[in-house]
Amino acid sequence: KLVFDARLDSDAQVVAKLCSSYGQLVHQHMCVKGVAPDLLVYHETESTAKREEKWIVVVMEYRSQLDNIGEWLRERDFVHGDLREPNFLLDQESRKFYL
Repeated sequence: KLVFDARLDSDAQVVAKLCSSYGQLVHQHMCVKGVAPDLLVYHETESTAKREEKWIVVVMEYRSQLDNIGEWLRERDFVHGDLREPNFLLDQESRKFYL
């Protein structure tokens, strides 16, 4: 998975991910509850003769803080599947974590 900080034409800061799988439904449920950033783009690429693997492009708002995400997921019987340190971003200046 590749993760990038980016800015839109409006100068809004976003996080973009390029990955082979993504829990879109879980993300949307978490967003409704206010514990995940708005999902701005979810796009699955098509397989081609040269490239069999499909990629998923995900763009979301840059979020300042996510509280108790693991507990929130467990209470709703969701499984993140990869809730580990490399899937969090740390803002060095504010010392806040982002999922």
